[in-house]
Amino acid sequence: MSKSGDRLYVCGTNAYNPRDYMVYANNLTISPDAMYGIGSGAQAECPFDPEDNSTAVWVASGNPSDAPALYTGTATDFNKADPLIFRTELYNQTTGHKIHDAKRTTKYDSKLLDKPNFVGSFEIGEYVYFFFRESAVEYINCGKSIYSRVARVCKRDNGFKPQMYEKVWTTFLKARLNCSIPGEFPFYFDEIQSIYRNPYDDKKFHAVFTTSNNGITGSAICTFSLDAIQEAFNGKFKEQQSSTAAWLPVPSYKLNQNEPRPGTCVDDTQALSDHLVTFIRGHPLMDSAVSNDNGRPVFYRRDIMFTKIVIDIIEIDGLRYTVYFVGTNTGHVYKIVEWYPQGGGSSSSASGGQFAQSTLVEVIEATVPEPVRAMEISSRHKSLYVASDSQVKQINLLNCRQRHDNCMQCVRDPYCGWDRKHLECKHYSPLDPANLMQDITNETPDICHSNIKHKDVHVTWGQSVHLPCRFNGFIQETQDLQQLLTAQQRHQQANNQYLQPDYGNHQTAMGQQHGLAQPANYIQWYFHRRDNVMSPGYPVLQRRDKFILAADQGLVILNANEPGGYAGGGDVVVVAVVASVADDVLTCDQHIRSLLFWSLTKRHSLLRKAVTLDEEADEEVAFETKLEAPTELDEECVEEELECDEEGDDDDDDDESEPGVAGSRRLANGMVASQRDANLLEWSLVLQDKHDSSMFVSHRLAANKHESVAVAAATTTATTAFVIWLVAIW
Repeated sequence: MSKSGDRLYVCGTNAYNPRDYMVYANNLTISPDAMYGIGSGAQAECPFDPEDNSTAVWVASGNPSDAPALYTGTATDFNKADPLIFRTELYNQTTGHKIHDAKRTTKYDSKLLDKPNFVGSFEIGEYVYFFFRESAVEYINCGKSIYSRVARVCKRDNGFKPQMYEKVWTTFLKARLNCSIPGEFPFYFDEIQSIYRNPYDDKKFHAVFTTSNNGITGSAICTFSLDAIQEAFNGKFKEQQSSTAAWLPVPSYKLNQNEPRPGTCVDDTQALSDHLVTFIRGHPLMDSAVSNDNGRPVFYRRDIMFTKIVIDIIEIDGLRYTVYFVGTNTGHVYKIVEWYPQGGGSSSSASGGQFAQSTLVEVIEATVPEPVRAMEISSRHKSLYVASDSQVKQINLLNCRQRHDNCMQCVRDPYCGWDRKHLECKHYSPLDPANLMQDITNETPDICHSNIKHKDVHVTWGQSVHLPCRFNGFIQETQDLQQLLTAQQRHQQANNQYLQPDYGNHQTAMGQQHGLAQPANYIQWYFHRRDNVMSPGYPVLQRRDKFILAADQGLVILNANEPGGYAGGGDVVVVAVVASVADDVLTCDQHIRSLLFWSLTKRHSLLRKAVTLDEEADEEVAFETKLEAPTELDEECVEEELECDEEGDDDDDDDESEPGVAGSRRLANGMVASQRDANLLEWSLVLQDKHDSSMFVSHRLAANKHESVAVAAATTTATTAFVIWLVAIW
């Protein structure tokens, strides 16, 4: 607050007896030479209750007599019956004499403020702006509702004539903030929770809004420009003729064109006419709402309550990215990236420009399970500071190696790039992009195809191979997962149990012929030719004797060498699709891709699997699996520390030409029976890496931390080759 910047203004509830202090910034000790007007009593400056939502901004100049002042939005009493927007008394900082009285909103006037919750305040030009939510006075005849507002007062406002409104504002105006999903009947996010002023463009404001706690919960990010705010304040006023009448725009003839426009700054507010001051006191609300940029939210999500927001701006290869960090009531921080396509503008596409695009990059566990109460970002140090009721955390935004262990996550993060040589995520520098890959806008979906890590998996005949279908981040709750699996099970039961060709829309081939609607987030596996994996293919339907879906939706292929149907004798590709076809107004249109490659060849009895997990997954791994047929199965299993089927080495005259097939088939049949009886498949593999170190591997479903292993009996008697390609679209 001082000219040298070495002191801070501290405001506290002080056990329901508000108190303010001036402290030194370097050691936080109380400054003995406090400024005049500070420390003499903090009523109307500091909140009474720690749960009160208050705001304050220090304005060093532009006030009457150019004296410094503190502007606040808070409550003046314990029961919050008297909320106000307040400016402290003005003192001559040289002599210490008071030169102007404090200013405030009119006491107990619900037209001005009605149970407000303040979230931010900013000094811009001649005005000070306040952002808050309050009960909507214009909606009271239809019931109770909360609206978000922006209000402004003129810094030069000195009240009206002495003994007549001398201590109240004569320039106070407010307007509604509109954050909604557009449509014939817009969906509104009415309750502002936090606002952040763009440090690189002080005429831009970024805010988070939520729905009411009493209904369907959802949150959104909306951006507002100062021009849009000024347009609302320069528009028509709103009035109610009587307590039972509707709120309507004020006719222009009620305004005297020879007088200053109500609410604008003038040199001396005490010289205003009685008619003008009376009009301002009775018409503080503007008719038009402030529209958000692009006419739609930057990002919105259901079942999440956003609490705080900060942003950072990054420019890469001539394209500017806005990175949003949004705290939630569960202690998570969502990192969202927004950009305008090349050639696009920075506003609505009504004139032919392009809308901004955004994507969710990462969900950070910051203060879980405590709500995020405050956040700040240091662009200089590239650190995010997150606070809850009991802790403060510093998050290094450039620590890419620890946060992203796979290519697909890494290339979407504007702070990071994937090192194609060392196969790891590093801080991205535009000065040295040669060895780092980055694809923030997802213009190159297959950028990570050639950067898949590999591990060797050695198994014996009769062993099983895990084909997982893994998710992390998008199926966040066990309840959501169970709903998805239940819907899919009902859907599959309605289908016939044979392969069918799919010549067009893959959504219609799998059950709509039975009159069953496709469930949202449906998981389906498909066969495709290797030379055209994106062409229409053949859906894989669950069959006890051949195909089984495990608890994690992975595909279990039994006796994969059997000719006919999908095999035929040529190379075949199997595609698994996860699609969300039921997007409602609270579902984000996010497209997440995952790749899962499987190939089975007779040459060297080699089974090769390469996996690239989705953006929210916690690992990226590829397996290279060798199927071996030892002459002494039990002895080999003991040597390799493998879990084997007890009957794997029994002789079977019918399968003499196919060593190990009998044991494989008996194992497969046992697994089918196990699934039918226990409705759960569990198996284990011993992995042996290149350094001959063994490890036990089991698939852990990230959604509910439940171990579930999908299994498949693998044989290599047929000359076939398979590749399973998993494309997940959420």
